Amino acid sequence: MTKKLFGIIFLIFLFGGCSNISKEGIKEDGRPVSEMKIYRDSFRTIDVKEIDGSSAFNVEEICDSVSFIRLSSDTEATIGAIDQIIFLDSVLILRDGYTSKSVKMFSKSGQFVRSIGSHGRGPGEYIEPTFMELYGNKIAIYDQFMRRIQFYNLEGKFLKSVKFPFYSMKFHIFNDNQYLFNSISCDNDEFRSIVNYSVFETDSTGTFTSRGFYRKKNTYQSLVNRHNFFPKNNIVYYRPVYNDTIYSIHENGSIRVEFAVNFGDRTVPEKYRNGKRKRDLKKAQDGTKFLFMNGDFYLTKDYLHFSYSRAHRKFDCIYSLSTGKLISFGKKYGFFPLFFANIIGSTEDAFIGYMFPIMVTNDVAAWKSLPYDSLVKQFGRARTDLGLSMQKEDNPIITFFYPKQF
Repeated sequence: MTKKLFGIIFLIFLFGGCSNISKEGIKEDGRPVSEMKIYRDSFRTIDVKEIDGSSAFNVEEICDSVSFIRLSSDTEATIGAIDQIIFLDSVLILRDGYTSKSVKMFSKSGQFVRSIGSHGRGPGEYIEPTFMELYGNKIAIYDQFMRRIQFYNLEGKFLKSVKFPFYSMKFHIFNDNQYLFNSISCDNDEFRSIVNYSVFETDSTGTFTSRGFYRKKNTYQSLVNRHNFFPKNNIVYYRPVYNDTIYSIHENGSIRVEFAVNFGDRTVPEKYRNGKRKRDLKKAQDGTKFLFMNGDFYLTKDYLHFSYSRAHRKFDCIYSLSTGKLISFGKKYGFFPLFFANIIGSTEDAFIGYMFPIMVTNDVAAWKSLPYDSLVKQFGRARTDLGLSMQKEDNPIITFFYPKQF
């Protein structure tokens, strides 16, 4: 009976919590702004069973292998935390939005190639590279403070800038005349047609055309999730803040439920998401009663990675699209001196993360007193050479974890 009750509550939350409630047909510049319709005809429900997580999990049990790219540590290559990665055939492009506030290109061998744009207010410059994506053969970088998208070719040459009148945090370009934006609750008071919506579309001039994910302004707490808006193959996968469902947004204007994560009786009650109950929310986050789905998630062709928190402790989850099996883990080890951490992207076959050498330099210091051949036998030549040559001040190491069937 209890399980049935939780199932009913979960369905009410899924189908009722994000429905498009009847709203005013507000127009902007005399033009109607249409509602993006949500389709719930086919989706996957992922039932999360709470784990203790006190025992460390060996990620080698679920990953066939790991590869890595060691970034050059030359002065011009210096980068801080990596917020986003674009992986191309011969290069990778990294965005550090908050530390070095830069976008940099590296070869697949880790050598610095060039910076894309620079800090400033002029043409081709940005105050902060807030989000980026590859559009055709162009790199598009959005600056939330300048409210503009700047376009560069793959050689780093500045091509053009498109200015918008509103604020946003993330974007996707479906085609030359169709832009999708994601904003937070505290922005855009002057635009009545979209102020209560999490996503909206415009044409190339910035005129609003459609909107989706109604959330009354200031009802929910404003929170920026860095990785809850994930363009892939001209489809945007999106998870609204304080929501346990992942949607897909399509060029034809439709929204579809893709994954509904079900925490059962550990689901965060809707009342705690209210912006006026910050103290109650913090108390719930500090406790162990509820599981909070984090904003980050990524897809390969066969697997979904997401995470949740309990009492501020993070748990990783990998879900198999083919078998429907979910593996969750807290503390982890395996593939030392590399770590399964800071997942920031994916290819068709791997989850991409990064780590700082300072995380392990003390641990590998003892390697220098051990026989090289024994280290190679245990860790492999590539990881042994990496560990022996690491310096704590080195640039981050990009990691690629390849899940195996489970």
